[in-house]
Amino acid sequence: MTESPNAPIWLARRRVALLVGAAFCTLVLCGDLIARGAWGMGASCLGIGGLGLWGFGTRRWALLGGGIALAAMVVAAEGARQLYGYNSRFTYVGGAVLLGWLFGTGLHAIRVRMSADVHAGPAWAGDVLAERCALGVLCALYVNSGCSKWVVSGFLWVAPENLAALITAHALPGVEPGVMGTLEWVVVTPTMTSLLAGITLLLETGAFVMLLGGRLRAFWAFGLIAMHVGIGLLTGTIWYVANLFFLLVFAFEEAAPPSISGETPVSLGDQPL
Repeated sequence: MTESPNAPIWLARRRVALLVGAAFCTLVLCGDLIARGAWGMGASCLGIGGLGLWGFGTRRWALLGGGIALAAMVVAAEGARQLYGYNSRFTYVGGAVLLGWLFGTGLHAIRVRMSADVHAGPAWAGDVLAERCALGVLCALYVNSGCSKWVVSGFLWVAPENLAALITAHALPGVEPGVMGTLEWVVVTPTMTSLLAGITLLLETGAFVMLLGGRLRAFWAFGLIAMHVGIGLLTGTIWYVANLFFLLVFAFEEAAPPSISGETPVSLGDQPL
């Protein structure tokens, strides 16, 4: 297949954004390993992951390069867990969304190979499926988080003392008095803590509605963004900066061309069939 000159600009932008997000996650994880003293593992995973992402950026080696980059992220994350006993939150969403994109690309490649139709579509046709799969994985991450809260805590998740304990445990020293006053007000106001916890549970559990597209997709994505901003303000947690990036990337749906199969739509008069 050859690259179509009419390839949608938004698909190229999504692909580049995914590349940037995955590179950021890889750099943070490997940099953390290097900072902790694991120079060999950190530098090796960073080099191999960077090479893989370069391959992903080239359409010809997208699957192989993306697979190598994903493997480097997995090795670095597992190394951090084994050596230092912690799970990196930064690589979770980056690796998962990259996996979703690669899954969609692989499905399209299989379809092309199995299809007897010579009009398999332009090279960017696989990116349409890949983008949908990447969004599906992003939604699944939030649904999984919401479901885990339901399974472990159920309605007790919205109990006032639950969120109050989380805010208190993550309170940072040296916080500005005005900010600390707001935190204390949230902690001692049961209605507010329950409301915030309930909204979080609703947004995460219902994240699958982003797959429906349209304005609902943007509305829910910005709801999740607001949730992360609120978590950051209340607890000082910055683990989810990669989530914010990918939510912004996938917040707005772009319509794919009417046909990505390379065929010209058949019409009868003014009414397309």
